[in-house]
Amino acid sequence: MSLDASALARAASQARARVLVLLKDTTWEKDSEDKGVTVHIKPPEAGEDASYYRGECRVDAPPEHVLDFIWSIDNRNSWDEHCIADKNVSIDTVDGDSDVVMWAVDVPAPFASDRDFVTYRSRIRERDGSYVVPYITIDHPKAPPDESYERGKALICAFVLAPDRSGRKTTLSYIVQFDLCGYLPAMAVNLVGSRQALCVGTIRDCSERSYVPTEDDDDSPAVLESLFDESDGKFEELEMLAADEVDWDTLGEEDGVIMQSKSVPSGDRVYRGIVRVAKAPLVVLPFLWATNKRNQWDTRTVDAKVLHAFDARMEVSKYIIDSDSSVSSNREYVVLRRWDDRSHGGPSIVEYSVERREAPIPEGDELVRGNVFISGQK
Repeated sequence: MSLDASALARAASQARARVLVLLKDTTWEKDSEDKGVTVHIKPPEAGEDASYYRGECRVDAPPEHVLDFIWSIDNRNSWDEHCIADKNVSIDTVDGDSDVVMWAVDVPAPFASDRDFVTYRSRIRERDGSYVVPYITIDHPKAPPDESYERGKALICAFVLAPDRSGRKTTLSYIVQFDLCGYLPAMAVNLVGSRQALCVGTIRDCSERSYVPTEDDDDSPAVLESLFDESDGKFEELEMLAADEVDWDTLGEEDGVIMQSKSVPSGDRVYRGIVRVAKAPLVVLPFLWATNKRNQWDTRTVDAKVLHAFDARMEVSKYIIDSDSSVSSNREYVVLRRWDDRSHGGPSIVEYSVERREAPIPEGDELVRGNVFISGQK
């Protein structure tokens, strides 16, 4: 039997949406808190029998590292102490970001069969750099029912890994709701859910032990924190310039674009163009953010590429601008670019020059490194 990859991807997308809604639900109640791990419980919704459990903790490692640890099927025995080792196996691979796995847990009740699960799982990256990893119960011919186990159902089972501002720390959440099938006392069902939620603490400990940051890297936590603080200041500067309506000199208007300039305290001049676009901001944003499309809106761009992407909202890119002169060299710019939802008028993009080891200053006269004090779109 071949898996319907499209149907599974749709199911994963629906599960992802459901999980993100559950994270924001206000009916969660704190069940326990110990050693930096908080477990919340949420009562069943209408027509449901099982409660929801959510474990959450902070991990001193980036989401990608934590995800790699979780994703390795061999590691489940390390982070889930109630996992039954010989039932923790990979069943099938769908693509590089999704597969089918089988796992089993012991049930804390006398004379009760342990439960096994066959699940399709997918790792989904969000635009903010976080990840959602839903597990969806399916049937698979390579994993027929085992009479030694009761086959359970993962009604909701998903990890959410959200980065902090630096991208080097993670808020790890694990949301579960199980139908353990067969007869079990409510206490045993609840205990399985709460024990699964508590697994985030072990995942944290294992991930932190295996993560070795390199402090002299250009994207080390200290450097990233500095870049975020610096770009926050640039966003504030961009906000002020966009809101400022004093002392702008109108240079002209062409094709609906108003071109203006003004002097700033440093003695330099700032330029801005204003145009009305009949599209929503979040429609225009991807076009402006895509570095490989820069030459479509700046026709003097000779070349543009991303040098390093920190996450979906921050990157270092390099682009070359044609000098449009036979006696002047082309200009190369290496900039930090970041977009964010600012408090006034929707998303903004800001960029400014930075120094990066992967972009040494060009030698010779054909190309000259330029400097961008601030540039952006709002």
